[in-house]
Amino acid sequence: MKRSFPGFLVVALFVMSIFSGNSFAETATKWNLDKSHSSINFKIWHLMTPVYGKFDDYNVDLNFDPENLAASSIKVSIKTASINTGWEPRDNHLKTSDWFDVDIFPLMSFTSSQITSLGDGNYVAKGKLKIRNVEKDVELPFKVLGIKQIPEEMRKAFGGNDEVASFEIANFQINRKDYKVGTGTSTPGEAAMTYRDVVGSSVTLNIVIEANRKTM
Repeated sequence: MKRSFPGFLVVALFVMSIFSGNSFAETATKWNLDKSHSSINFKIWHLMTPVYGKFDDYNVDLNFDPENLAASSIKVSIKTASINTGWEPRDNHLKTSDWFDVDIFPLMSFTSSQITSLGDGNYVAKGKLKIRNVEKDVELPFKVLGIKQIPEEMRKAFGGNDEVASFEIANFQINRKDYKVGTGTSTPGEAAMTYRDVVGSSVTLNIVIEANRKTM
C-alpha cells in the first residue's frame, strides 16, 4: 500500500512532538490583570508591632491553564519606588540605599520556570525571585480561588471579556536580609543600628490577583 507523503509528514510531526515533550498548543491561556481588584501587600515587624504596606505599581504577565501547566507561566514585576506604608517619611527612607535603593534597582521581579499542581486548586510556581542585585530560586505556592464565566449582560463592563479568575498567594515569607534589603550603610551611627535591629528580618507577602480574558 502506498502511503502519501503529506499524511506521513503529519504523523511524523505528531510523534516528534510527543517525544520532545511539546504539544501543538504551545502557550497557555493569557489572562489580563484587573488591578482594581488586585493587590500586593506585605507585613513586617517593628519590635513587637506589625507594620503593613503595599506596592502600588506592578505588572503581572499571567499565562495559566490548569490543563496545560507545562505551557503556563507567571511573571511579576514591581516598581520598588511604589512602596506605600502609609507614612511618607518611612517610605522615603525605604527608597534609599539603606533599603531598596530604588534609583539603582527600580524593579524587583519573580519569573516562573515551572508550575505544578498540588491538588484541590493549589499550585506551586518554581522560579527566580530578584530583589536589588540578588536572585534566588524560590517555590511560590498559590491557590486558584475560582474561574467563572461572566454573565452576558455584564461583559461590556468587563471590557468584552467573558471569563474571570482569582488567584491568591497567602502568607509567603522571605528573609529581607537574603536580598540585602535593610543592610545598607548610607545612614551612619546609632540610626543605622536602630533600623537594622528593631525591624524584623522576615517579611510576609499576601497577594491577590484578579484577571479576565476573552474566550470567544
